[in-house]
Amino acid sequence: MITYFKNIMTAVRAPIFRNSTILIFRPRILPRTRYLLIIQDIKMFKTMKTTYISIILLLAGLLYAGCKKIDNYDAPNSGIYGNLTDAENGDPMVLPQGVGQIRMLEVNKKYPLGASPIGLNVNSSSAYYATQLFADQYLVFPLAQSGPFIYPSNDSVLVTLHPGKMAQVNFQVIPFYRITASVQDTTVTYTITSSDANTALGAKLTNIYVMINADSSLTMSTAGNLPGTYYANRFPISGVSNTLLGVPQTFTIPFSTTHLAPGTYYFRVSCTGSKSSSQYNYSKVIESTVN
Repeated sequence: MITYFKNIMTAVRAPIFRNSTILIFRPRILPRTRYLLIIQDIKMFKTMKTTYISIILLLAGLLYAGCKKIDNYDAPNSGIYGNLTDAENGDPMVLPQGVGQIRMLEVNKKYPLGASPIGLNVNSSSAYYATQLFADQYLVFPLAQSGPFIYPSNDSVLVTLHPGKMAQVNFQVIPFYRITASVQDTTVTYTITSSDANTALGAKLTNIYVMINADSSLTMSTAGNLPGTYYANRFPISGVSNTLLGVPQTFTIPFSTTHLAPGTYYFRVSCTGSKSSSQYNYSKVIESTVN
């Protein structure tokens, strides 16, 4: 538009005071054909502007319609829950928080290549649960090597989740090892046994640790300070072999190396073997007072 302005207007200086002038713009006298070309250009600019606005409005409408279609789903309100139990004796599994996972795969023709898997962590009570799932059919199973256990069924369960309802699905698994323990002051007495399924694999016991901490969430990660560090809280047992299985063992924690004050603490024993896929089985957490 500035070009048009220069083409059709001319500036002249006009005196207003003795030493002052101002610019006055007045139309140029142009040939008739030049006026027609200028008018034509202005009309073309207006047409292009209208076209661009129309395209933007069309795209906005398409985006709105697409979002409206995508959001046209009811909020998911189905759920699932269950427990892991020992298939050999029926006891609840002893697991630290977050060790072990249940995997879910949605079965739907809309996803011929398979929907994204859903992973549900097992808590320290050997339970799992999830809410806000879409009502549909799912294949559900304990994920291999996600915890210190064997899944003997080695198969998935087909579960139908209904709107507004929770489905219960329990699984039986077999721990590699079972550990019982008791504590008196700083002395820990423990017994480790191998499950029948683990023994059948030819497993060999390889590592045992005794742990102490002020936090009850005792795991190989949260109690990671070995002897030689200032706050030692995880102590390895020497001479580990299958000869220790089924035989009560005693270990006294060198409490001075923990640099903890006398008081109430939590204790736990963990172990692993050659067939445990680098996973550790645990005893229950024991609360005890150190004098």
